[in-house]
This record gives sequence, structure tokens and C-alpha cells, in this order.
Amino acid sequence: MNTLDDLRSQLAHDAETVAGAPDPARIGSVRRRVRAIRRRRHAALAAGTAAVVAAVALGVPTLGGGKDAEPADDAPTVEVNGFQYRLDLAVDGEPGERTVSADLPSSDRARVVQLSATDLPDGARVTLVDPYFDTVHSQLMGGDADQPPVPIQAGPVPLEIRSRGISPETVLRLSVFERVDGHLPPGISNGTAVFRDEIAGETLVDGGFLPEGASSMTFEVPGPISTLTFSFYCDRGSQRTMALSVRIDDGTTLYSKCLRDPSDVDAGGGGTGVDLLDDPAGTMHTITFATTESRGSEEVVALDGTVAGLGIYRDGAREQVAGVEVDRVVEAAGRTWELADAPGRTARLDLEEADAPRLVGFVAAKGQPAKQVMLATNGRLGSSTGLPGGYGITDTIWPGRTVDLAVVDGRGRAAQGSVLIYRPVD
Repeated sequence: MNTLDDLRSQLAHDAETVAGAPDPARIGSVRRRVRAIRRRRHAALAAGTAAVVAAVALGVPTLGGGKDAEPADDAPTVEVNGFQYRLDLAVDGEPGERTVSADLPSSDRARVVQLSATDLPDGARVTLVDPYFDTVHSQLMGGDADQPPVPIQAGPVPLEIRSRGISPETVLRLSVFERVDGHLPPGISNGTAVFRDEIAGETLVDGGFLPEGASSMTFEVPGPISTLTFSFYCDRGSQRTMALSVRIDDGTTLYSKCLRDPSDVDAGGGGTGVDLLDDPAGTMHTITFATTESRGSEEVVALDGTVAGLGIYRDGAREQVAGVEVDRVVEAAGRTWELADAPGRTARLDLEEADAPRLVGFVAAKGQPAKQVMLATNGRLGSSTGLPGGYGITDTIWPGRTVDLAVVDGRGRAAQGSVLIYRPVD
């Protein structure tokens, strides 16, 4: 997303609402509270933009010559989160050229990019940046191991490769891959989109896509409900408005307005959940998934020309940090990360001699006076904020840097919580 409208649209999509309709006879034994929305795939938000991310890889073969090389039919492929991508375009610099720019046009398919360099001497550094905000999205240093490819947006994307310490023989390359149709990872699929069997340690319990002409479907799943996350997928086609609902037994209902980009076929990319206290493990629950014309409406209707799906996931391992449960494993920028440290409200992260980047975030402790909490890096306020009782992933810190991190409020004052530091699993 690279405009305010894009950001507002995404935030609106993430804003799930919950309406309770409990059986009066159960009020004394079952208490409901909305669990904060969790996102398994955390966008790494850099200051001022979340537009482009990219990764570094070595050894991408050269296809043809000149600045832009069109791939052959048997072009190389890469895999990201189980999805296959085929090389679509390669942009090469001249030997010894220190800066290479590429303005990628829009695409109707999901894309990933790789940055590579040949004859890169020790001590050299190559970075992929957003030229508008001067934000580093990826980095390659002499002697580094390959980094996995990372997704970028489908719209126009400006990218620039910058380097220092390269040799006259060094050649910089940006490779762009597009998703291969029909190659989906294991999971529940309608042939186009898929709820993956596993996402960052969370396992798929059940789910499905509404048959054409149907308005609802039901699932029987074991509790506790508090360990489940419900992920929605939708394509409203020509319908002006569309919403999805999940009713748990005859009580709590979750609603989601359909604002999802249907080209994002990784259907299990986000979700929300509800805690039902006094809900023993193994208790069976009836989950009713339905379509409505507007969020909050109780009138279930079949909407012609639309696609709707639900994935029900069981939580993976979690850890208490500053009184808040956080995922031990997350997905971000096309790779998997595990929690390495939660050092407290402040931390100095020294990656001067590190061989891999770190993903950083924050926990906002419950019951504190700060209404909004964020992570400051070297005194600079981040662009991702959270409410007390939640947590977020904010940025990738690359080797060769030392940064001071602090949990603060919107005015930069000390807030209650903890820094989160994740390291790559692969």
C-alpha cells in the first residue's frame, strides 16, 4: 500500500466487530470477551511507508543481456510460503555500476523480488531501498548467505539498488518473479485461493468455501474457542457491498466487511478470535459461516458472483510478555521468524557482526495510561501503533547496525511494555 486510501482500506478490512447474543441461562457460567485481532503475517512497517519489501539472494542466473532480460519459458522458479513464482524480469547493472533503479509496472499477479550481486568483495554492502522515503528494505553484504525472496505489492513499485565497496567486476541484479497459477500449497482450496494447512505454527482445523448459490455453511470444531482464530476470504465481484459473519453456537457473532484484495490467494493471512471462559478442551462447538449484504446484518443472503471462505486455525505456541500473549513464531516479509528475546521496555540491538537480520516489535502492557503505544528506533517514532493489551511487528533491522529501541507513547514518552526481537528460522 502506498497511498492513504490504500492504508485506510486495509485498516477497515482489519476492523472486525463482535456482537454478543448469549443465552441468558448461560450468562452465569460463560463470560465472553473479544480477543484483540491478531495477524499472523505481520507487515514490516518502515517509517512513513509500508510499500515495498524485498530480499537478497545470490546465484540468480543471467537470462540474456542488456539492462532488461526477458525470461525463457523454462525460467527459474522460487517458492515462498508454499506458493511458486516464476522469473518474469531481470534488471542488471553494468559491471562496477553502484546504483541500479527499476520502476516496476502494475501486475495482476502476486510478485516477489530477489536482489543479487556477482563478484561482491568482503566488506561491500548492497541495499534495496525505497527511493522516495530512503528506507532500506533489504541488504546484502560481502560473504553473506542467500536471503529468501520477499513479496511486493501488485501496483507500481519504485526500487533502487545502492552499493558501496563493490569492485569494478561486481554486477548488481534485481530479479522479479510472478506467482504461477494453479500451484498452491497443501490446504483447503477452491482452486484459486487456499487456507494453508499451517501458518507460522498455527494449524488448520477446518474450513471451506461457500458453494455457488449458498449463503451459509456449518462446522463442528472442538474447543476451547479461545485457542482458535477465524480467517476470512472473499471476492465480492460486482456486488457493491458484502460482509461475512461467523456465529459461535447460538451466541457470539464475528463480522467482517469484504474489502480484501481477491488477488491475495493466501486466504489464511489474518484473523480474529473470541475468548469463551469456562470452555474446557474438547467441548464441541457449532460454527456457522454466512454472507450478508452489510457488516452487522443478521439477514443471511446468497450473493451472486461472489466468493467467500472461512479458515479455522488452532493457535501455535504463545508466550507471556509484559502480561500479554504473543506468538512465538510469526510470518513476515515472506519468511518465518521465532521470538529470540523480550528484553523489557528498552534494548540496544547490536548487529554489527550479525549474519542475519532481526525483526523487531513491541508489546503494549494492559492497564496503562498510554492510549497508543509504539516502538521508537534511535529516538524516531515508528509508524505502527498498538493499544494496551496488544502487540505489533514494526521493522526489520539489518546486519551492520546498532540501534536503540524503546516502547513509548505517541509523544515519545516512556510507556509500559516490552521490546520484541525475532530471528529468522530459515
